[in-house]
Amino acid sequence: MREERGMTLVELLAALALLSIIIMLVGSVMFFGQKQYSKQTETIAKQDEVRFVMSTITKAIRSHHADEVTVADSVLTIGTDQYKLNTSQLLKNSVVLSDQIAVFNVIKQDEQIDITIGSTSDEYNEKQTLSTVIYLRE
Repeated sequence: MREERGMTLVELLAALALLSIIIMLVGSVMFFGQKQYSKQTETIAKQDEVRFVMSTITKAIRSHHADEVTVADSVLTIGTDQYKLNTSQLLKNSVVLSDQIAVFNVIKQDEQIDITIGSTSDEYNEKQTLSTVIYLRE
């Protein structure tokens, strides 16, 4: 009997099939991880933008007296500064404070101000929203 070494064609095809399945599984996991990373990075950026705008506005409100804070026609006036939404840009005295804001609702009732700020939609059609109530000091 002859001694045969090597692999048959069937064994080679089986090994290639198993290897390709393993490569597809690993690639799928890597692609999913990359997609999740991208989505979370965009979500965090939108949240950061909304928090920055809210922080800027609340800080300005808290540093002024109640009679210096007015709301008229969706324009928030704090002292000499005016905050208003123009399409997706939130402006402070005609200077862009953020270009990723889609919602800017301000309601003043007696000595309190309700503020809602929302981001523009991301590629997954998700928005980040933040709301707060500030009680004005006399």
